[in-house]
Amino acid sequence: MWIVLSAAKNKKPIVVDGFISSTAALCAVKLNPLVKEYIIPSHLSREPGAKYVMDELQLKPMLNLGMRLGEGTGCPLAFQIIEAGMYTLEHMGTFESLSLDGGALVDIREE
Repeated sequence: MWIVLSAAKNKKPIVVDGFISSTAALCAVKLNPLVKEYIIPSHLSREPGAKYVMDELQLKPMLNLGMRLGEGTGCPLAFQIIEAGMYTLEHMGTFESLSLDGGALVDIREE
């Protein structure tokens, strides 16, 4: 729980993996609801309470592979997805750089 609170205090995202870390994240959110904005749930564990914790946090894990290994196995997979998303955002072309007329399209990216 303390590491989740510390990550939020320092404005750093934190990836939670599995039932135990998700439960710690829930405790941190109960202490300070603003913490929720920094939590990235990696996967939905098959542990019976995992879905309850995610429902209580109102977060949806990016993966649901039915894992119940307890070895942090969802986290490395989630980091690959996060890094791919970051790479795409950093290297994605713009309408201007591609000489496209975006007048007929809606730009959904935030500035």
